[in-house]
Amino acid sequence: KYDFVDHHAVLCVPVDASAGEVRKRYLKIARRLHPDSAAVIKSHEKEIATELLSKLVNPAYEKLSLERNRAEYTLILSQIGKRLAQEPVEVVLTTEAAKQLAIAPNMELLYQQELAKIAEIQFVDLQQTPLFIAQVSELNLVYLMRRAGRLMTTPQSIKASGTSSTP
Repeated sequence: KYDFVDHHAVLCVPVDASAGEVRKRYLKIARRLHPDSAAVIKSHEKEIATELLSKLVNPAYEKLSLERNRAEYTLILSQIGKRLAQEPVEVVLTTEAAKQLAIAPNMELLYQQELAKIAEIQFVDLQQTPLFIAQVSELNLVYLMRRAGRLMTTPQSIKASGTSSTP
C-alpha cells in the first residue's frame, strides 16, 4: 500500500533499535546466510540464502546501520504510523500476535516478546522467511499506530482476516 520496505522487519529488530542492536542482529543473520559460513544450510537452500542476504538483509543493514539513515527511516515509519492512526479505516490484522498487540495493556513488553520469538526462527526455514518478515512488519505497524495514539482497546476496533498461526 505504501511501497515501503520495512527494514526493521527484515532484521527482526524493534523500530527503535540502536545501531548496536542492528549490528548484532545483522551479524547473526549474516553468519547464518553467508555462503562461506552457512554450513547448517542445506545445499538446495544456499541459493535462497544468498538471495535473502543480498536482496533483503544487506540493504536493510545498510539503511539502519548509519545514524543519519536510521533517523530518516524512523521518521518515515513514525509518519506512516501517525497517518494510519488518524485514518478512520479498519486495519485488517492477519496474525494472532498483531491482534494481541492491538489490544494489549502493556504493548511494549508484548512487542519485545513477540519480536524475540520470531527472531529465533525467522531464518531457520528459508522458505518461511518471507512470512516471518510479514508478521514482524504487521507487528511494527500495530506498534507504530498504538504509539501514535490510535487506541485499539476492543477486539471490535480491529478487523480480523482469516486465521494465521503465530510462531
